[in-house]
Amino acid sequence: MLELINLARRKIKNAIRDIRNGSMLWQKIKHVFRVRAWTSVAFQIILILIVANYTASKSLAFLSEFNLKSLLLATIPLALVTMAQMNALVAGYLDISVGSIMTMGVIIASFMIIDDASASVIALAILAILAMGIFVGLFNATLVRWVKLPAIIATLATLSILDGIALSLRPIAAGLINFDFLDSITETVGFIPIAFIVMFIAAILWDIWLYATPAGLTLRAVGYDAQAARRIGAATTRIRVGAFVMSGLMAAVASFFLAAQVGVGDPRAGSSYALSSLAAAVLGGSSLMGGRGTFIGAIVSALFLTLIINILPLLGLSNVVGLLAIGVLLLLGLAFYQINDLKELIKLNYKRVQRLMKGSRLNQLRDLPKVYVGDATSFPPEKKQIVLKGGTVLTMDPSLGNFRNADVLIEGTKIKAVGPNLAYNGAEVIDASNMIVMPGFVDTHRHIWEGLLRNVGADTPLEGREGYIRFVLGKFAPAFRPQDAYVGNLVSALGALDAGITTLLDWSHIQGSPEHTDAVIKALQDSGMRGVFAYGFPWWGDWNDRQPSWFVRAAKEYFSSKDQLLTYALAAPGPEFVDFEIARDHWKLAREVDARITTHVGVGSYGQEGKVQEMGEAGLLREDTTYIHCTTLNLTEIQMIVDTGGTVSLAAPVEMMMGHGMPPIQKFLDRGLKPSLSVDVETNVPGDMFTQMRSVMSLQRAMSFERQLAGDTKAPDLISSRDVLEYATIEGARANGLAHKTGSLTPGKEADVIMLRTDKPNVFPVNDPIGAVVWSMDTSNVDSVFVAGKPMKRNGELLHVDWNSMKKAVIESRDYVMSKSGFKLPKI
Repeated sequence: MLELINLARRKIKNAIRDIRNGSMLWQKIKHVFRVRAWTSVAFQIILILIVANYTASKSLAFLSEFNLKSLLLATIPLALVTMAQMNALVAGYLDISVGSIMTMGVIIASFMIIDDASASVIALAILAILAMGIFVGLFNATLVRWVKLPAIIATLATLSILDGIALSLRPIAAGLINFDFLDSITETVGFIPIAFIVMFIAAILWDIWLYATPAGLTLRAVGYDAQAARRIGAATTRIRVGAFVMSGLMAAVASFFLAAQVGVGDPRAGSSYALSSLAAAVLGGSSLMGGRGTFIGAIVSALFLTLIINILPLLGLSNVVGLLAIGVLLLLGLAFYQINDLKELIKLNYKRVQRLMKGSRLNQLRDLPKVYVGDATSFPPEKKQIVLKGGTVLTMDPSLGNFRNADVLIEGTKIKAVGPNLAYNGAEVIDASNMIVMPGFVDTHRHIWEGLLRNVGADTPLEGREGYIRFVLGKFAPAFRPQDAYVGNLVSALGALDAGITTLLDWSHIQGSPEHTDAVIKALQDSGMRGVFAYGFPWWGDWNDRQPSWFVRAAKEYFSSKDQLLTYALAAPGPEFVDFEIARDHWKLAREVDARITTHVGVGSYGQEGKVQEMGEAGLLREDTTYIHCTTLNLTEIQMIVDTGGTVSLAAPVEMMMGHGMPPIQKFLDRGLKPSLSVDVETNVPGDMFTQMRSVMSLQRAMSFERQLAGDTKAPDLISSRDVLEYATIEGARANGLAHKTGSLTPGKEADVIMLRTDKPNVFPVNDPIGAVVWSMDTSNVDSVFVAGKPMKRNGELLHVDWNSMKKAVIESRDYVMSKSGFKLPKI
């Protein structure tokens, strides 16, 4: 009982938290009522029970075996044809011809499956009806895929042709169908038809295939966005042709059970099923935009619609009421489950017309500021040599060691050699005698689109009415245009380079449109730094159902190779912020395109619900994932991360000052996992790694000393300056999946190198170079920065960029975002 009370308290507390956080509350509501495929199914099951219970109280005949059998038999043809419609809808099409296919099946049966037909003739008739369905499916596919007619026009034309053929063969209802055959396909167990049981089992298996296999995922991907699916190798033509064929085949199967209802060759037998199947599919949760639906939902919706017709005479109502009810339910289904699809369909077609008229491309970027006076993106010539001579060299490679006085030879984009008095010929010589030469810092998690919002929330917590989630993600983010995201990304990237960060993971949850994606990727490219672009779904409003296809589009358009400065990851919201099914599908999507995963977990009160453990028990935690924060994870979850080879990103200043929870550095160190470091949000903290190193080292040592002072003889060992410098370099490279390229001055790696001045007043004289970097230096000591051998900063000044133009662009975008969001800058 106490455990139940605590659970109730926790749920109430979480609900209050979500209300305060605003945007997160909307996400939770949206997930319950819009995203879950079973919501419409569960809702209709409840309605079925209510309607059935009411009708049973008014009429004893409702629960009779005869009536229940009749209800289920009448459901079968509608359920089967709805499943036929589902095949087309999931692939992104509407099939208006399914009712006419059913009619043609009945007509064929009236000529071939007659009273004196032999078993062989009946078998031939069954094959003929099924072949007719397959042929019509192929015909529809030909009209759509090769004649290029819209699906609704093509299948409407097919409907007219089939209706004409049916009327020419049977101008009036005639031709009795063999009753023995019809009885055999409507056999029951009690009042439940065997065919209904078989159909229900088939629907379960079909749904499992659709949602739990690569083939099903591919079909849904084609329905969401055929172009994006084609880019990842999906055979879109074969899949969509197959969907039409299966739709025709299923409609042909439905015709047998329609024949059992009418018993005669009626040329109008299936005329109502085009609308009914569409209504049932919509009510069952199928998307008019494609890519979503359930076969179980099709059966439940068919049962619900058939129930409405069934109860009318029992309640003394006319069929007119039934038709009106079906129409109203269709409108309600559209309103509850399809309104976003309809809006997106209108918007998508508007954009297509716009592109046709203007000749523009999806990734054509407009209104981006011109801030570069030099080329920051080209690589140095392959044989060009630069020698950084006579510096104090910290290699971060234990096999090489460190040097009080040594040279670093760069050739092209790579480190050629490290050591004292290196031999070189014709190299450009850079004096490093008053410098510490070391690998560039690596930031494993930063939302760099927020560069426009620096220090806007210095006193802002993560949660609550005045929190980061509510204001930055709920108010500021929706106000960003693509050009604002570009400027925010670029100014943050330049700030990182200026601070000696050569590699950065951009955790980019600003993807409001494909144009936003193009803009932020271009900013990273223009900056010239090494980066991991982590595509993140927006944390405000409704997710566009095409977000997964936008993620795939970016993967194929920009990240076809991993041998480039910019690589790819998925910035997954984290299992504590979305439903398990959504988190699972996100991670599967990332792995489909061979992208790393970076995810927020153990964040504040959200992280206390054991969601990472749920993912781990499902076998979804792997070495390709970086877990951010982890502050409120339980010990089982932390052990799971370690055991599965995951990496960790800690942002200690943010975690401590915004209320994420205590950074769990010691919990991971105790289990042998060294963390990486990250800035996270410049809305609250500075964008350099000096702050990160000092914060995490101070924290760990303070906690250890606290235990020692309390008499704990098993207090953990103190971490050293060398340890935290590893966290900021090689461990960061490992967390970004780039340890083979950067993070140390190992010969053969990319030449991502920084030079830190040792003759500045804040650090001179330098006695312990490692201690000086961690405890004495700041961004003013960053003299030179090289990325892949290309100088990005020299003599304390950023190269290639016109800083005055950059400042102007930042101010213009900042002012627009502030005005659009309604935010007022704080008074001073």
